Amino acid sequence: MTTTFQRQVNAQPAPAVEGDFASANPRFTMLAGAGALVAGALGVLVGRFAFAANSNGVVTNNAPVGPSRVGFVGRDQPVVITEWLGGASMRLTSGLEITLFTGGDFWARFAAGATIGQKVFASYLDGSAIAGTAGSPPAGAVVTAQAGASVTAITGVTATAKVGGACTGAIAADILTVSAVTAGAKLNVGDLLSGPGGASDPIADGTTILNQLTGSAGDTGTYTVSIAQTSTSATITIDSEVVTVSALATGTLKSGQVITGTGWPAGATLGAQLSGSAGSTGDYALNVAGPFAAASTAITAPTTDFTVSDVGSGVLYVGDVLAGVGIPAGQTIVALGTGTGGTGTYVVSIADESASDTVTTTSNTLDVTAVSSGVLASGQPISGSGVSAGSNIGTQLTGTPGGVGTYQLYPTQSFASATVTSVGALETDWTVESASLAGELSKISTRN
Repeated sequence: MTTTFQRQVNAQPAPAVEGDFASANPRFTMLAGAGALVAGALGVLVGRFAFAANSNGVVTNNAPVGPSRVGFVGRDQPVVITEWLGGASMRLTSGLEITLFTGGDFWARFAAGATIGQKVFASYLDGSAIAGTAGSPPAGAVVTAQAGASVTAITGVTATAKVGGACTGAIAADILTVSAVTAGAKLNVGDLLSGPGGASDPIADGTTILNQLTGSAGDTGTYTVSIAQTSTSATITIDSEVVTVSALATGTLKSGQVITGTGWPAGATLGAQLSGSAGSTGDYALNVAGPFAAASTAITAPTTDFTVSDVGSGVLYVGDVLAGVGIPAGQTIVALGTGTGGTGTYVVSIADESASDTVTTTSNTLDVTAVSSGVLASGQPISGSGVSAGSNIGTQLTGTPGGVGTYQLYPTQSFASATVTSVGALETDWTVESASLAGELSKISTRN
């Protein structure tokens, strides 16, 4: 490595600098194309191990998310000095091409010292060399963590609604005079009227309401109808293409939802909202083959609204996969609504309609609630009660660095709050060849 002016003199010269070759024996480099391995955003420290991501060749001292290869960062690297008369650094600049060594004899620094014959491990956290017993990697952290959740929830809209109804009225010429309206009913422009009228003057087929002239909207008063006629006061049936929602239990009403309920024709689809609270109670147009009447009843509609009323355990996160009675395969939380991990609403990937029931989730988010010892780092394998074999953690998403917070979790899974242990370092092909005290240099080799 290039150096500049000497800035200190040691009483006892150091045997080497970490990353130096420890012999003239053959050494081997990681196979890669020209420029295929480059230093990551934070640069790469020389004299440590580094991980090259299989996906893009970016090299970092900390383990990346996903598959990677590990190599040793020797001092035989290009250096860029950007300051006038500046000194060379042990950190390779971001974006520089890097050579990683997979075999050979090197000098490495051991924070806790090393003994001849020990195996060399590469820290997932920072690539530092750790000496230990072969097959027994050092622990990374011991934490309390969980993944997935169990909740009581419902998908879709549940509401109480009514279409059409009946009123008491008489028609003279083209004027309908309404004297009473059946509870919950409402007259709307376009409604189809039918009924016996008087004994000898039934309402003409195809008679519809054109507009309201007097009275409270949709209630008693006078209306213009489409066919001039005479019909004495009697009960008139109202068929409509407008639905009145009187109560909303779950979800949000939206145009395009297919509505089902007792007395409703197949394929009735919600249209534009005409009045009321947005997405809630009020009047809505219906897209349906002809007007109809339906008494006040419970209606449902499949939607992507997922409403959680109770949380038995765990926390919900975007990306969680849902399972339960009536839940379609692959149903996934894609966005937060009013819920932020607990009760509230969420947006799911598949429009669905399921009754209130227990829903469980598998998650790719690890929720760490307490740390007993150590530090968590990307790439660390983890184990514990209920944890799937081969699990490891990825990027930290929230919280204290390396501590309490949330982390990416692979593979997606679910387990109750438990003690989880992470592996702190990856066993390499190197072996310690010279003893050292804490913080000193030792020779390492792949000769075996």
